[in-house]
Amino acid sequence: MGGAPSLCQYISRRVDLCIDYIYNLFMTKLPNELKSQTLIKRVMSGNTSKDYLDAFAKLSSTELHHPDYSRLQIIKLWNSLQNTPNKVRYFTFSLTDNNYSVIKIINDNFNYDKWAYILHDKDNSAERKHYHYYLEFENPRSFSSLANTLEIPVTLLQKVYNKKAMLDYLTHENDPNKHHYDPSEIKSNFDVVDERNKPDGPDIDLEFSDYCKMREGKMSFDEWFDKWKYIFYDITEE
Repeated sequence: MGGAPSLCQYISRRVDLCIDYIYNLFMTKLPNELKSQTLIKRVMSGNTSKDYLDAFAKLSSTELHHPDYSRLQIIKLWNSLQNTPNKVRYFTFSLTDNNYSVIKIINDNFNYDKWAYILHDKDNSAERKHYHYYLEFENPRSFSSLANTLEIPVTLLQKVYNKKAMLDYLTHENDPNKHHYDPSEIKSNFDVVDERNKPDGPDIDLEFSDYCKMREGKMSFDEWFDKWKYIFYDITEE
């Protein structure tokens, strides 16, 4: 028969509500307390509140995987939440895995840019076997854009402050504590040895000579700027 609930039913319902309230108040975990897989699932499913995104952004790059989503989907969202430096022309990074994919991306996409990489597998240290990469672009690129193209976490990318030192490091040229690799082990689309033996900085005399030609009408401004624009890019990166 229908009718008003009994006192026992009423009390039972109130107890259930109290239990639910207490559970939600004390037992529900905050976003930064969730396991990485649970947090990724909730964020990728559309829970993009500030607390969730902040917690997601603080995950380590090694935690960016979930069986329900592609690695690239997760990495792109994570990369967009990281603070990165301004655009630069010179990058370096190293990887212990996923190198076949990255090397293929470099070969397929960076034909008009300079790239070099080498396998470091002979060092007498606890450091894991890894590939070390160098990328140089004619025009500055953003960290997040390059990371998304390479399908890697943006925090792996580093700005190169000294080109010659970076090229030397590919073979550990000046590091007495590490194995010295032969330059022939470097894979690149330019002559690394020739490049690192060039004097640092632009040839000021040649640049001034071209500037005079431009002023005299023997070279157009576009020709002069196209040849020497990297000087201005390097200045703005500092």
